[in-house]
Amino acid sequence: APLKCSDLADAIEVSGSGAEGAFSVVVCKTTGTLRSLAINGESLLAAGSAALNLWRAPTDNDNGATPGMPAVTSDRKEWLAQFVSSASWSKPKPQLGWATLQPLYLRPFYSTVGPFLRWLGVGAVQSWAYIWKHHSLDSLSREAVAAQLVEAAAERVVIRCKCDLRTPKGRTRAKHELLVTVSADGSVALDTTAKVTRASGMPLCAPEFSLPRIGLRFAAAPDLLGSVRWLGQGPHENYPDRAAGARFGMHSATSAELFTPYVVPSECGHRGGTTWLVLSAPGGRGLAVSSEEPFGWSALPHGAQAIDAAAHPSDLEPEAHATLCVDHRMMGVGGDIGWGRSVWPEYLVPDGAYTWRTTLRPFKQPPATPPPAAAPIAGAE
Repeated sequence: APLKCSDLADAIEVSGSGAEGAFSVVVCKTTGTLRSLAINGESLLAAGSAALNLWRAPTDNDNGATPGMPAVTSDRKEWLAQFVSSASWSKPKPQLGWATLQPLYLRPFYSTVGPFLRWLGVGAVQSWAYIWKHHSLDSLSREAVAAQLVEAAAERVVIRCKCDLRTPKGRTRAKHELLVTVSADGSVALDTTAKVTRASGMPLCAPEFSLPRIGLRFAAAPDLLGSVRWLGQGPHENYPDRAAGARFGMHSATSAELFTPYVVPSECGHRGGTTWLVLSAPGGRGLAVSSEEPFGWSALPHGAQAIDAAAHPSDLEPEAHATLCVDHRMMGVGGDIGWGRSVWPEYLVPDGAYTWRTTLRPFKQPPATPPPAAAPIAGAE
């Protein structure tokens, strides 16, 4: 059946009927993201889906392990006040962390001098989390949004969305262009072009820089985590530099198995080397995700902001939508050492320009086998 398209004041609506039933896609002109994706009247994705995603909840390695370091803040005056109030000379307290294993003459460095140098901007003692938050990667907003209907034919509809991702101070950190192509069979191709630039004004910062990740974030219906299958590395979570034990093949997991309850909540649940991902609700409806090249993903009941803010897993409250991250690139997690940046250069994600395609296919019943395009990676075992 031919596609139907409506170019409204605040959105572009596309609907049709394919082998899987009636489907609809709505692109929001205000945010430049998907407002909804539904199959047979049942929601799969909600507002804010297909947003450029550059953030992850920092791990212990991302935060580094310099004892006495106050919580990172982009406001140096606020940071200095925290630093002074927590420094060893103003409020002595027992050090139960790694610094207690060091000689006495080194402890003042780890508890006072190290954090002070970090405040000054000396790269050697800056954690990844500090660098990311200095770049405001955790608080970017979508500005200068433009959404335009490019093509409206019976067999396909093409919509182009553009926006800037800006810091709270108005500096553009990334430019995002999303080309949404809706086909008559119900598939939705998302062609992404992103250009990310690092911040200036940190002359003492170490020359290395890495994004935590770059990909797309979706607000998925929570029941889609009821059954998840993928052709890729698994079955446990794995990261680019921690994937030797992850076998390539068909894997499945439940919602509880997708989230790793670390003592202090942080980035978790990533699976890499994936060519085909299927999320389905108990009733059968769901969403298949594929790409022209292997991708990483996570599907969690909580978003990165909530995970980063929680001190314990019990602090995490149920959210209205699950967070599906489909990653084009993910930085490694390191771990050779715990008191500095330990991710090897080949596992970093540099700033610059990136392009990739992600394809979504809604269904009323989960497919039994992956499509031919989702072939195993050459050389994978």
